[in-house]
Amino acid sequence: PDSGGLHTLLLIGEAGIGKSKVVGTVRQQLEESGGLMIMARILPEATLALAPALARALESSEVAQSLLRQEIEATLGEVIAMLRRLSRLRPMLVVVEDTHLLEGEGVRQLGLLLGGLADETLTILCSTRPSANSTSRLLEQYPFQQIDLRGLLPSEVTELWTLLFGIPPEPAIAATLAGRTAGNPLALRSGLRGAVTAGLITQTAGSGHYVLDSDKAMFTA
Repeated sequence: PDSGGLHTLLLIGEAGIGKSKVVGTVRQQLEESGGLMIMARILPEATLALAPALARALESSEVAQSLLRQEIEATLGEVIAMLRRLSRLRPMLVVVEDTHLLEGEGVRQLGLLLGGLADETLTILCSTRPSANSTSRLLEQYPFQQIDLRGLLPSEVTELWTLLFGIPPEPAIAATLAGRTAGNPLALRSGLRGAVTAGLITQTAGSGHYVLDSDKAMFTA
């Protein structure tokens, strides 16, 4: 952040829409400029365990370990103390992926984490699916930005199809693909691969265009 204190980001998008790719790009840019990213992921079987996830992330970071030079207890107080130390040594971004999975104690721990780092100069980014959860309400208590990732438009599906098959699709095909997948790149890739394998995409003899039997093709992220 340009100004001191905690800043928060909320990255919203469906599964397969590209949230991890965005985080990966930010990580590369941050590390190239000498910064540090600590990235934790919430697992479906551990929706109450934010502190252990962050402790594992700290332990798995070679840069963090070289600066801290100590073992990290999987408690929220210890995690906050370590993040405070690191934020005073390097520009830092803390990423918590899949916060839509947080429940009960996990949500409470996120609120305590934010409060414990409120006076430190760093950014916390939470990624989530579009669903009703309390993550945004917690993040909005601090300087906040929300980023909504959208699906591919029919024009962008046309560009992708052309790259794959060497010729643009009929407009109706691009519109159908964008609609059936909600523009989700993962669903689109999976569906096209399956359609090619199943022989549902064929080339017409006259025009050379490729056609898709969209009624039989399956598109799931």
